[in-house]
Amino acid sequence: MAWTYLLIACLCEIAWSGIGLKFAGGGRSIVPAVLTFVGNNFALFFVMMATKNLPISVAYPIMVGTGIAGTAAIGIVFFDEPGSALKILCIVLIFAGVIGLKILEKSA
Repeated sequence: MAWTYLLIACLCEIAWSGIGLKFAGGGRSIVPAVLTFVGNNFALFFVMMATKNLPISVAYPIMVGTGIAGTAAIGIVFFDEPGSALKILCIVLIFAGVIGLKILEKSA
């Protein structure tokens, strides 16, 4: 169940940072700003639930790394942000680190 909580936390992290921040307009648009705030708090709640059974040294970096990579990918794919080969390589490296943490957790 801990990995399910972490997956939900990752999705909330991507939603609030990748989509919410784009539409919140620096807090000028109240509904997107409130949804961004709620998404952020859901992400924190679910990562807290995950850390009941997963080490914080695994759960939090996975959530944040997935959020960073997911936000960058959303920016490139949906918001026409530049996606250089180096930027994409960096996203791949973040995902490699996330996968590495999951593999190491299984072996521990």
